[in-house]
Amino acid sequence: MNNKKYINILIFICLLVFVGMFELWPKKSYNNASLLWKQGHYQQAIDIWKQQLRISKNENSDVYQNLIGSLIYIGKFNDAEKWCLKALTIFPQYVIFKFYISLIEFYKGRYKKSLTLSESVLKQDNTYPNIHLLRGLDFKKLGNRNKAKKEFIEEINDNPSNTFAWVELKIFKK
Repeated sequence: MNNKKYINILIFICLLVFVGMFELWPKKSYNNASLLWKQGHYQQAIDIWKQQLRISKNENSDVYQNLIGSLIYIGKFNDAEKWCLKALTIFPQYVIFKFYISLIEFYKGRYKKSLTLSESVLKQDNTYPNIHLLRGLDFKKLGNRNKAKKEFIEEINDNPSNTFAWVELKIFKK
């Protein structure tokens, strides 16, 4: 009888350890994915973030942000759009996902749609980093130099250290 009691206690302890490991897994894998990303193993990091989102019960906006940003970075715009639309259903007020969807449209060459989508970013946060730069690039691609220049100036006013906006503005002075 005593042995059975110890076995039950050991089983209980093992279960606690197992449950504890399972609870820590998302945080550990998130950190591993971030480390892999920093080391240049982009696809491996993306795979971990995707797996984590598929099995995780509690949605984590940080994982979505890293995943979508990474997919955009490596040029997988359709995949990024899919995950971004999912993130927007879970986190509809997160301005970063609205910015990402507008950015994806820009990279797909849909400049008018990018401008339209960027309006929701501006309504929520008129000084969101790079939103005026993105809009300026949209206007530039659409051939509207005056509006593009205005957006680049607006970006510089909001974020004076934005070198991309400065470069674009200098191009107009030539």
